[in-house]
Amino acid sequence: MRRRRFLRALPATAALAAGCLARDSPDDAENGTNGTDATETTVDDWTENIEGRDPDGFPPRGSDHVDTVVWYRENRDAPIALEPSAAEGDLPVAEFAFALRNDTDQTFSTNFYDWSLSKRVDGEWFRVAPRMVPEPLMSLAPGEDHRWTLAASSERPDPKTDSVADEGDVSVRGLGAGTYAFAVDGWFEDGDHEQQVVFAARFELAGDPVALTPSAAVREAARDGDVVTVQADGSDHEDAREATYVLERVEDPAEEPRELITEQAIRRWPLCDALAHVEAGVRTVRVESTTGTVPAFGVHDDAPPIRYGGDAFRASVEDPNRE
Repeated sequence: MRRRRFLRALPATAALAAGCLARDSPDDAENGTNGTDATETTVDDWTENIEGRDPDGFPPRGSDHVDTVVWYRENRDAPIALEPSAAEGDLPVAEFAFALRNDTDQTFSTNFYDWSLSKRVDGEWFRVAPRMVPEPLMSLAPGEDHRWTLAASSERPDPKTDSVADEGDVSVRGLGAGTYAFAVDGWFEDGDHEQQVVFAARFELAGDPVALTPSAAVREAARDGDVVTVQADGSDHEDAREATYVLERVEDPAEEPRELITEQAIRRWPLCDALAHVEAGVRTVRVESTTGTVPAFGVHDDAPPIRYGGDAFRASVEDPNRE
């Protein structure tokens, strides 16, 4: 794993998924918003002082391309940082704004759609949103800035409509109380796209924890012994077909399960409805529905097991049209 570096506080003087989607026009939102003249701080001036690993273990697992993490709280005087409008908010709805301003001498290459929202639980960061990201290459020239607004809500998300990222006005539902981080990554023109810099800002949400309950898609559910069968509304696409999503407990998984928190599970369907019907004595949950994806419900044969609430599970599908 590539060693991640943490940018400590410095003096002001030292300081993928859904495929590419085209934009309507290459306007200021794509190339950054013009601001005042950039300072003469070079990227080398402040990156040469970076020492040690990020003590927070950010970003979450699977981000090995990240070389440097710049937290706003520790680096308010850095020539480029992600500044939040507030450090805390109250559920059921909390609003934040985040501004990334480039006062270095180099253009910063990034993707304004590819922000991330992560939650810290038991000392580990978990990426919550977004799940699908358009992939245009964008840039932030010296002296420019880009802003995002975030509406964080405890309202139940709809996994079928809440999955795709936006480049400015961001709404993320299905959040409970806790510590979160909003972040964006990229690289400078003299840098390496495989050794990226992450700019991140922590904030706290106060309120109730989010609960994993059956969604509005569930029509009925019945238990027979240790098996629960759920009938649910699925895809209404013209090519949709009937299939069954099967979630089974695994006592001794052959590979390490991927840990999920509720904020992640609640936006993965039909997993969320399967987990919502797991109770004492239940070993298998079957969700009978329709799917318009290949493979059915997006479940691959080699999908790793998951761990939720201390238990391990493995998902599979029964698809009559499977070749």
